[in-house]
Amino acid sequence: MKVLRRNKWLPVLISIIFTMVLFAGCGNNNKDEGDGPGNISIGGDSTESRETEPATSAQDHYETYDMNSGWPSELLPPGFPEYPGGDQYYDGDEIAVLLYILETDNNTFNDYMAALKSFGFEFDAGVDESGFYNAKMGLTKLSISFNEEWGTTGMILFNTRPEKTSAEWPSALPDYPDGDKYVSVNSKGDLYTISISNTSKASMEKYIDTLKKSGWAQKEILGVERTGEFGKTGYDVSLRLNEDGTTLTIFLFVLTEYESLPAVWPTAHLPSGFPEYPDGTIVEAILGGDGSVAITVSETDMETVDAYQAALENAGWIFSEKDEDWNRNGKKDGMWVSLLFSTTNTLMIMVG
Repeated sequence: MKVLRRNKWLPVLISIIFTMVLFAGCGNNNKDEGDGPGNISIGGDSTESRETEPATSAQDHYETYDMNSGWPSELLPPGFPEYPGGDQYYDGDEIAVLLYILETDNNTFNDYMAALKSFGFEFDAGVDESGFYNAKMGLTKLSISFNEEWGTTGMILFNTRPEKTSAEWPSALPDYPDGDKYVSVNSKGDLYTISISNTSKASMEKYIDTLKKSGWAQKEILGVERTGEFGKTGYDVSLRLNEDGTTLTIFLFVLTEYESLPAVWPTAHLPSGFPEYPDGTIVEAILGGDGSVAITVSETDMETVDAYQAALENAGWIFSEKDEDWNRNGKKDGMWVSLLFSTTNTLMIMVG
């Protein structure tokens, strides 16, 4: 059966963009109370839940993510300060850019924070619950963090080139009742980002009622409603209200066609010799247009994931040693595999 899916695996990644996949390991900072941007104290002991060996190089660790090396000046606001030194990796488009800096240190990070402030970014006080400093400059938003154990800086920018991506309100959505609205769309036309300032939680709740009356249905995963996420034929939408309840961000996804497979182990669509997952319940299997496969397994645990990674390694898959337990990435003969484990004891296996 053919179904509509977002481009690649964006539905899984977008809701955890700041706390899981995109910033793996970058938010584990220990900071003294009262420290602000440009004056960050990081200390304390750090341990890992499983023993690992360091990757031999930055490229060994990040080529699994298929990121580009270098500094993406063309995707960033004009004059945006380049990070001084380190091994630089990036991915993204005109809407959002993810940057990783390896082989850096706390002093360099502090100097860079000062440069961002001088460039015009206004930072919120302190860090958020994931350990990130958040800032904005006009329509551009920035989140950034430093991990002392790895010597890495991670950051993501939204609305990096608003002069190139501004758009009209998308016809697929009912108009929002109040606030100051900015709409942008990526070059592929499959992701709209809408920022609405000077709004409220009450206005958002009224808008959700309007969405439901317009045919949008609450999204679910494993029978649990996903807060702020709705879908209708051809589209998904995700709503995120900031902590003070005055700014709403809406992501509108234009869906592309993928094939929904039977909820059994899809041996015929996997690489030869790819081991079957040993337990749990397969609740979904999806075949992407590029031949990649995503399998969602419920009712499993971390011990079984450990054993499954060992089985993959015995089959010749090489895993990145610095990955977190919940986000493991391997490669073999030009192919890739990702194991994403959630706190609901659900595992997503992605192969391509």
